[in-house]
Amino acid sequence: AAIALALSLTRMMLPMILFMGLGGVAAAVLNANRQFMAPAMVGLMNNLPVVLVLLFIGQGERIGWVASALVFGAAAGALILVGQLPRLGFRFRLILDWRDPALAQVGRLILPVVFSTGVIHFQDFVDRYLASHLAEGSISALNYAVRVNSLPYGVVGAAIATVLYPTLSEHAAARDSAALRTTVGNGLRTLAFVLLPMALGLFVFRAAIVQIFFQRGAFDPRATATTAYALEFYALGILFFGWQDFLQRCFFALQDTITPLIAAAGLMLLSFGLKVALVGPLAHGGIALGMTLAALASTSFLLWRLRHRLGTIGGRALLRSWTLSLLTAAAGTAAGYLAYQLAARFWGNASSIQQALRLSIGLGVLVVVHIGLAVALGNREGTELADRFSRRLRKQKA
Repeated sequence: AAIALALSLTRMMLPMILFMGLGGVAAAVLNANRQFMAPAMVGLMNNLPVVLVLLFIGQGERIGWVASALVFGAAAGALILVGQLPRLGFRFRLILDWRDPALAQVGRLILPVVFSTGVIHFQDFVDRYLASHLAEGSISALNYAVRVNSLPYGVVGAAIATVLYPTLSEHAAARDSAALRTTVGNGLRTLAFVLLPMALGLFVFRAAIVQIFFQRGAFDPRATATTAYALEFYALGILFFGWQDFLQRCFFALQDTITPLIAAAGLMLLSFGLKVALVGPLAHGGIALGMTLAALASTSFLLWRLRHRLGTIGGRALLRSWTLSLLTAAAGTAAGYLAYQLAARFWGNASSIQQALRLSIGLGVLVVVHIGLAVALGNREGTELADRFSRRLRKQKA
C-alpha cells in the first residue's frame, strides 16, 4: 500500500519539474534585470495552496490534496514569473536552434554546476547513513537543526548574494576588475556584518529557538535538547555557508564553473572524512561540526582562488570589518542574553507567548547593540545600514 501510494503521488507531482524549471529560468532573467520583487514573493504563492489544504481538508484525504496543492502552487508561481517577462521587452517565440552559440556555452558551463548541486544530496545521504547508527531521533534532530540554521544564510545571505549577482556579472562582462573587486569586498563585508550576529544569536539562544519553533506534541524537551545540540555546531558555520554561496556566484559571474566544482568536490570528500572521525566522540553533533569545518575549508579555498584571479579582494579592509563585526556582534549577544535572563526572572514559568516575547527582547537588544556599536566604532557597513533605515523612516514620516 505504501509503495502504491508513493507511485501515485510521484506521478501526480511530476509536472512540478516543468513548472519549477520555467520558474527558475524566469526568476533568473528577472534578477538579471534587477527585478527582485516577483521572485521573492513567488515562494508565498508556492506554499499558500498547501497551507490552505492543511487548514481545511480532513486528515484522511489530506495527502492527495497536498500533492495537488504543491503542483498547483508551482504552476501558479511559474505563471506569475513568466508573466513578468513581457514587461522587460521579451517576446515568446517557439524556436529551437541547436546550433545557437549561447546554447553551446550554457552546455559547457552547466555540467560542473550540476555536479556541484549534486553534492548537497550526497551530503544528505552521508548524514542520514551515519545518524542511522546513533540514538533514535538523531536523523530528525539533524533535519530540524538544518532547517533552523539555513534561515539566516539561506534567506538573508542568499538575498544579498542575489541582489549583488547582476552587478558582479556586469563588471565581469565589462572586464572592469576594479569595480568587480569593490563589489566582491562590499558583499563579503556586508555578509559578515549581517550573518555574524545571527550566528552568535543562534548559538546562544539555540535551545529557546528550537523550543518555540518545534516543541509541541511528540516533539518533547528531549527532542529539543537533541536538536539544539546539533544546532550548536551548525550555527558556528553560518558565515562560512553564506560566504561560500556568494563566492560561488562570483566565479559564475566570471564564467568559471570549474573552481566551484573543485571546491564542491573537496567539500564532499573532506566533510565525509571529518564526519566519520567526529561522529564517534560527538555523536550527531560530530556530523554537524564536520559540515561546518568542511565549509570553512571550502570557503578558504574559494577566497584564495578569487584573490589569485582578481589580484586582491581588499583583504586588510575585510579583516578589519570582520573583526569589528565580530566584536560588536559579541557585545550585542552578551547584552541580548542579559536582557533575556532578566525577562526570564520577571516572568518565571512563562507561557509559549511569553517565551516568544522574551526571545524577541533578547534578539532585539542584540541587533540594537550590534548596530549601535558598529556606528560608534565607524564600521562602514553598520553606518550605511543605519543611514538607510533613517532615510526610509524620514520618507515615511514625510
